[in-house]
Formats: sequence, C-alpha cells, structure tokens
Amino acid sequence: MVTDSSDDFKERPVRGRLLLTALPFVILLIGAIVLALQWDSIPERWAVHWGFNGQPDGWATKSLFGAFLPFAAGAGICGFLELIALVVRVGSSDRNSLSPESATKISQLTTDFVRFIEIAISLMFLYVGVALPLSPPTNPFRFGWFTLIVIAGAIVAGMIRLWKGVRALKEAGHSGLEGYNGIIYKKHDDPRLWVPKISGLGYTLNFAHPWAWPILIAILAIPLLVVFALVVRS
Repeated sequence: MVTDSSDDFKERPVRGRLLLTALPFVILLIGAIVLALQWDSIPERWAVHWGFNGQPDGWATKSLFGAFLPFAAGAGICGFLELIALVVRVGSSDRNSLSPESATKISQLTTDFVRFIEIAISLMFLYVGVALPLSPPTNPFRFGWFTLIVIAGAIVAGMIRLWKGVRALKEAGHSGLEGYNGIIYKKHDDPRLWVPKISGLGYTLNFAHPWAWPILIAILAIPLLVVFALVVRS
C-alpha cells in the first residue's frame, strides 16, 4: 500500500525552495557589495593562484574586471547548475519505472542536492573575491582546504538527504526504487552493469556487478595520475 506522507520525507515548502534557489546568488551579491565598500583597501594586485611549491604564480589587478570576476564566474557556474536542476524538474514525469509522485519527489531531492553544491561554490568564490584581496592568506594551501571542506560538506549533506528521502519513499510503499538507495544502485538479480540514474539523467554502475568496482577505480585513477604527473613535473 502506498501512503501519501512520511515522517522522514517532507516536501520543502515553496518559500523554502525559493530561498534555497536564491541563496547562492545572494551570497555572491553580498560579497560583491562588501568588496565595493572596501575598494580603497584593495591593493594594486594580489595573488590568486599558487604553484605546487607554494609560490604565487597568478595575479589579479585592481580593476572592475579583476576584482569582480570571481563573483561573475560564481554566478555563471551557479546559473549553469540551475539549468541542470531545471532539466531534472522538467523531465521528472519520465523517470524509469517510477510513479509520477515518486518521480516528482526524487526530482526535488536531486534539485536540492544541486543547490547544496551551488551554495558551496558561492562560498568558495566569496572567499576568492573577498578574502584574497583584503586578507591574503599566509598559507596558500588554506584556500585548498577551505574548498575541499565546503564542497565535501555540500556533497555529504546532499547524499544524506537523498538517502533518507529514498528510504522514506520505499517505506511508504512506492515501487520502482528497487536497488536504489539514493546514493548507489546495487541489485544482485540485475545483470546490467550500467543502469539509469535514479534522477533519470545519465547512467550509474550496478555495484552488485563484479566489474563495477574495477571500472570505478579505473575512472578515478585517471585524474589522480594526471595530478600526480603534474606534481612530479613541478
């Protein structure tokens, strides 16, 4: 029997969804306003990139373009992610074998996940746009750690919400979610290696398949090897 509600999954109110949508852009706007108010305190140039040896090798200059580019870039990336969220919402009625209600709720969860990433990206560009010119870090790796923590936190928060949402839908009796837990797909009686993602966009691995982990390791190893080669060359 399918129930209409669950204590573990509540639809986000319209006002809350609008706030979550606007928050990344509000963060960037606040950063731009702060920088404009502190314009006289901005140096003529400041470091924005460091090499693996910890020495600055990229600089920004005191100009409208140089100073406000991080906020424009952050808004552009968040806008692109909003387009992805829009595609998820528009196509929510055609999600594998999910019921319309389940598909709508999955699209809401996925959209929230994307917006958590947007918030993390806006915080990252806020740091670049405000902290670097006004308070240059003494340790160039501080920004890297800040970025890693913020992005990882957004991903973990989004994944937890997806997991809890899918679990609530299953407990409410919704079909079509077999093998999905909101994070990965794992179904032993499914012979497929690649299966449609729960969002309906793209494909993911069936982690019950014996080739799933070797393929995942190979996919992750390529960028790691590239980074390692760059570090060795530097």
